[in-house]
Formats: sequence, structure tokens, C-alpha cells
Amino acid sequence: MKAKIIKSATPDVPSATPVFAGNISPSVDFKLLAAASKKNGYHMACIATKVYLSAPSFNLVGDENADNIKKALEQQHYQLFQATFLNTLQRIIQDYVIFGNAFFGIIRAKNKKVLSIFHIPAIMCSLESKDNMLILKQQYIGKKQTYYPFNSKEGLKGLEYIHVKNYDVENPYYGTPDYVGAIPAISLDENSKQYNIANFNNNGIPAAVISHYGGDLDNATKDEIKDFFNNEFKGIENQGRVLLLTTDNPEEKIDIKTFDKEKEASYRGLRNDNRDEILAAHRVPSSLLIKVAGSLGNKEKDDIKIFMKTVVEPIQESIENPLNYLILPAMGYENYKIELGELDFDSAADNSEFFTKMISSNVLDPEEVRAELGYPPRSTENSNVAKLANTLENIKKSIINGV
Repeated sequence: MKAKIIKSATPDVPSATPVFAGNISPSVDFKLLAAASKKNGYHMACIATKVYLSAPSFNLVGDENADNIKKALEQQHYQLFQATFLNTLQRIIQDYVIFGNAFFGIIRAKNKKVLSIFHIPAIMCSLESKDNMLILKQQYIGKKQTYYPFNSKEGLKGLEYIHVKNYDVENPYYGTPDYVGAIPAISLDENSKQYNIANFNNNGIPAAVISHYGGDLDNATKDEIKDFFNNEFKGIENQGRVLLLTTDNPEEKIDIKTFDKEKEASYRGLRNDNRDEILAAHRVPSSLLIKVAGSLGNKEKDDIKIFMKTVVEPIQESIENPLNYLILPAMGYENYKIELGELDFDSAADNSEFFTKMISSNVLDPEEVRAELGYPPRSTENSNVAKLANTLENIKKSIINGV
């Protein structure tokens, strides 16, 4: 018996480098994602929550000089860009959350040592394959800018970028945001609000049905009824108006049946379904958007811990890795690492910065924060401030209910 070794075929592994020239498009257009980010309150709240919880602060860890180096980094960054280093990181994270893609810009000194980073807005950017390399094209105010990969020969002579992306199985060049599956729900929710604002004028269910029994209506009376319901039945300016119908015939009756409750139930059900789908796509616990940490129960805290572990920490790692393995060593700080902060929900009731961010992100209003902290309202029921707060609350409820 003779033995013969047969070599297996070499697998055809796709190359990570581009093999064609030209512009490359993301799976989902950035303009669509940017527009969707402003169309839904829950979507906006999820984005704001993920961005803030991913970078409430940052620390530089290493040796006893870490604090001084951090201060120097922050000062130099602000002198270069008139923005804090933390704010730049938050903008990069915001792009990562909204677009699934974020771009670091790199600025170097004449000796090629990295001085700092800056934020390249993803909405202005597109990738292009050129000379077997991915370059980044930025267009703004009629101008175009080209960035080359970090540490590339071309980049060292010009401008460099680092691309951070949320992996997309269909597109090896761009990432995709986690919530992409909820975009139809976001669009449907926006359409339902507009539909309800128009008072369901095109709905198959009429606002009301008028039934007339035991007699005949003359044409003038019919026209008056039509005119009333078309022109004087709806709108704030017609509030309190009444159509009075009288007859001398005891057998003549008019019955009016409205369908407001049926329409309201349908509208609420649709919006609740959209809300649940949006929250599920973001994987943000609903309790995080409704309550603050001081009032969370054990189960809610467990849900938030899972959220922090499975959603927030991966975002932080995606941003920390290029900072710690590429940028800091190129700045001469290879023995230091940047760590994005973590909010302690067990003590968040005493964290004024947390509440400030929640208020500025429209997740909570100031009176809700005071209530959660156990403080009484700033004003009495009869004060102008209290009246304004009540008015705004009523307006908010009206918008939510589609009234």
C-alpha cells in the first residue's frame, strides 16, 4: 500500500485591501440616517443616552504623571480646535451611534509627531478606492478635502484619518448602525404623527356619522350641516361652537355617532408598537428613558447593567482602541491609556452632571429631576412658572396623543 499526501486547495479569502478604483457607497445612505435621527423622540433619546453613557468623562491612566499629561493634552487640544477633548470624543461617538461609522482626523507637528485628534463629520464623507488604498473624501461649503490612512506614506505628507465602524456583513468598507432595522418604524411613526395632525382626514374611518330618521331634510339644512362640519367643527378657533338642529315633528330624530375613541386607540397602538421596536433595536432599556437611577428597582438596574455591558462597553472599546494602540504611541505616550468613564447608577442620584445631560438631551425636564431627588417644585401651583410648566406639559401630552 502506498500513501500519497494530497494538498488541499488554497481557500479564496477576500483581500482586505480594495481591488477596484472608484467611490464606495455605504449600505445605508448617511443623509437618510441623519434625517431619521431627528424624526422621533425615542430615537433621539436613545442616541443621546448611548452617546453620554459611552463618554461621560475620560481618564488617562499610567504613572504619577498621568494627570499632568492629561491636562496638557486637554489644553493643547482646546488651543487647536476651541473644543474640549471630551467634546471631540463625544462627537465621534455620536457619529458612530448614528451612522455606524466615525472618523478621527490626525494633526501632526513638523517633526511628524502626533499633536492631537479632531472630528471629521461622517455626514460629509465618503470612501474612495485609489491606488489600492482607501482614501477619505470630505466635502463641505463647496470645498473638498482628501485624507489618507493613518501612518501611510501619503498621509504623513498630507492629512490622515482613522475609520471606526460597526461591522456590516454586507459591506466590508463601511459599518452600519445597530438600529438600522428600526428605520421603517421611525418613518412609520413620523407618518402616523403627520397623519394624526391632519386629524385622519384621509382615514377610512370617518370622524362621525349623522343619522336622520322620521323626516326629510331640505337642501338648505343639508348645506348648513355640511358647512358646519367642514369649516366650523375643527380647530382651536372653533372651540365651543354648537350646531343647533330643531324640528316640530316629534317623529323626526337625529343621531350623531363619533369614532374618536376608535381612532385614538388605533393611533396609540401604532405609536406604542413603533416605540417598542425602536427601543429594542437600540437595546436601550425603557426604564432608562423614563426613570433616573435614584428610583430604579433591582430588575431595572440589572437591565441597565446588561445594556452597559453589551452596548455601551463595545462602543467605548471601539473608540479607545485607536486612541490607545495608534494615537497615544504616536504622541510619545505608549505607556499610557485613555479610559472612557463609566456612570455609577447606584450613586447617580447624586450626580449632577448626569441630570444636566439628561435635561439638555430632553430625556427629563427640571421638575422631574427635582421630584426624583425628593425636592418640592420650585413654584407654587398658582405661580406663573408653574402655570407655564403645566401649559408646556399639556402641549407635550397633546403632541404625544396627536390632538
